[in-house]
Amino acid sequence: MENICFIKLINGDDIIATVDLEDEEDILIYRPLKIYHFRQPGLPQGMQLGEWLPFSEEEMVPIKRKHVIHMHGDLDWRVAKHYHQVLSYFNDDHDIDEEERESIKEEAKQLLIDQIMISANNATVH
Repeated sequence: MENICFIKLINGDDIIATVDLEDEEDILIYRPLKIYHFRQPGLPQGMQLGEWLPFSEEEMVPIKRKHVIHMHGDLDWRVAKHYHQVLSYFNDDHDIDEEERESIKEEAKQLLIDQIMISANNATVH
């Protein structure tokens, strides 16, 4: 039986992942997804799952136990189902060939680099 867990990290990230292995220092997680919380007036709090490491091809990610504030398994079946649905979505090719996928990745990386450069150039130095 897979062990899908909620993990709260010291940097504030909330993630859901399948915990594969644990030891005293490290936790090996599989296909981690970040939880994005949102509120809309008049509605209960909602959540959306997205890739935690969007530019990584790695499916297994080690994290240091000292970076974990809280880890909880035995999640509600609806959360586990949503986790699997999002993973299925990310696994689906959506009819994109490899060349187009690489082009999209390169564009996304360039946009990220551009944003970093803009932020660095607009930094206020005291």
